[in-house]
Amino acid sequence: MTQSITQTDGVEVNGETVVAVLDGMGNFREKGREILANNGILAPEAGRWYKMQSLVDALNQIAGSFRPITLTSIGRRLPDLIRFPVGINDIHQALFSMDITYHLNHRKNGKILYDNSARKVLDGIGHYYYKYTGPSSAVIVCTSPYPCDYDRGLIDATALRFKPFAVGDIHVTHEASDHCRKNGDDFCAFKVEW
Repeated sequence: MTQSITQTDGVEVNGETVVAVLDGMGNFREKGREILANNGILAPEAGRWYKMQSLVDALNQIAGSFRPITLTSIGRRLPDLIRFPVGINDIHQALFSMDITYHLNHRKNGKILYDNSARKVLDGIGHYYYKYTGPSSAVIVCTSPYPCDYDRGLIDATALRFKPFAVGDIHVTHEASDHCRKNGDDFCAFKVEW
């Protein structure tokens, strides 16, 4: 089942995020380009802005046409392409800053959804809430309109990018497998362990 939302008018996502869709599609890049075009995103490129709802609709179409790993793969491409806040140097900071990062890469009516001077995210597109659960674990609660498997890939790649040198693997799993946006719930909670 795909997720659907009613999106606030005027919300856009940066082109770097849209380009990650094509990068994450691998051998199915042309099919990804076709799906994006079917949803009003033609010739995506970094530095431009696109309707967030068009991207959400395209990702939901991908979810209906491909296995979940495709969305996870797309989400894993994001940390290499998007803007992160300055000064992040460990995994807990990176996971904590996911909400800021998310809002830095979206805008509404031309205004970036993170107010740096007030150090505040602006509402309207959901959140990535961080909870410290131990020195080698955390929980991220996602209320974004993006598909669950996409968020899982994003969390996984963010944790991998900032993991401690001595850590081998990162494990990202649903905290409660019976509570998921795929089932119509309003959030997904992911355990991150390393």
